[in-house]
Amino acid sequence: MLFWASALHVAAMVLLAAKFLDHLRYVLTPSRWPLMRSMVRTWIDEAYIRNRHPAWFAAINGDQTVKTATSDAAAAPVLPDASGATATGAQQ
Repeated sequence: MLFWASALHVAAMVLLAAKFLDHLRYVLTPSRWPLMRSMVRTWIDEAYIRNRHPAWFAAINGDQTVKTATSDAAAAPVLPDASGATATGAQQ
């Protein structure tokens, strides 16, 4: 019985150490620092959103023409207007 308890204890520690190192990887990556600051400040800089997430930036600014990587119209997101209707006329 003591062997299994010890094995479970070691396995849990290995998993916790791996998760800690995974979190540390995100903290030490410079491209993630604006997001780390946003957790403390509770807001994200507009320039960061515009550069890293253009579709999201367009959606929150009310721009209905979102440029996608493909020219296929089916791949473009359909954003609702102020009444809640989408470009196809369906109510959400």
